[in-house]
Amino acid sequence: MVKTAYVDYSIQVHIIINIKLPVGKRNGGKAQGKCAACDRPLIGRTIEALGNTYHASCFKCRVCRKDLFGTKFNVSGKTLYCDVHYAQEFSPKCAKCNKPIRERLVVALGKKWHAEHFKCMKCSKELGGSFFVERDGKAFCVDCFQKLFSPKCAGCKRVITDVAVIALDQTWHTFCFRCKMCRQIINNSEFGVYKGEAILFLNSLP
Repeated sequence: MVKTAYVDYSIQVHIIINIKLPVGKRNGGKAQGKCAACDRPLIGRTIEALGNTYHASCFKCRVCRKDLFGTKFNVSGKTLYCDVHYAQEFSPKCAKCNKPIRERLVVALGKKWHAEHFKCMKCSKELGGSFFVERDGKAFCVDCFQKLFSPKCAGCKRVITDVAVIALDQTWHTFCFRCKMCRQIINNSEFGVYKGEAILFLNSLP
């Protein structure tokens, strides 16, 4: 039995923008520094974000070219992304839906999952943060696993979830394996078999 682990992969989005009006003069004055996106001299309106400075016209998502001014964005190195494409590029993919995981995820069975997609194969209960049992690469909640796969007691017909006795080609709860005659629990004792039933040797047969 194992327990899932939660990892927070929330995307750190930013809307921290400092606009600077013309750096240097438009009429041939000296530029101050270079744009973090295009590496060209900074002349005209610029935008500062996360320690980098960009031309206002360069402050766009690398993938969709969306203008990022006043919107959520993220940076990889000096490269800008809108929050959607940053997730697609860098967030782990869910083993169930193959879509980016942008918030809390579940790590289980050697894979990563959206919390709402890691469920019991039988009852569909979400298993994030709870105990589950793996069988053949599939996850089951403890209750469903016991109902589906745990042995049933030959005496009371209920699921055995702890130590069991194997006798007479059947499986028993330790408290259910008893002498047919006196009903004493047969525990680490020799016993005989009479008409297919367990009989303690100390008891006289009928």
